[in-house]
Amino acid sequence: MISRFYPRACQRYVSLPLFGPIIEEFAEWLKKKGYQDSTIKHKLSFAPHVEAFFAERSTRRLEDLTYGDFEN
Repeated sequence: MISRFYPRACQRYVSLPLFGPIIEEFAEWLKKKGYQDSTIKHKLSFAPHVEAFFAERSTRRLEDLTYGDFEN
């Protein structure tokens, strides 16, 4: 599904250290929940920015994230 939204940047998305392994599943989950393709693409576009935010804070694994990490 990622390749459908970002054919040239697909590899960039799936290779994100934190979110790459789950981004395809996230896109499929959004689709199953009834989100329109344009909304899914918009939400996915934030993944590299969120990834950079956590990389600046030395977060290396999804398991290390807490609810508090999303409050700032």
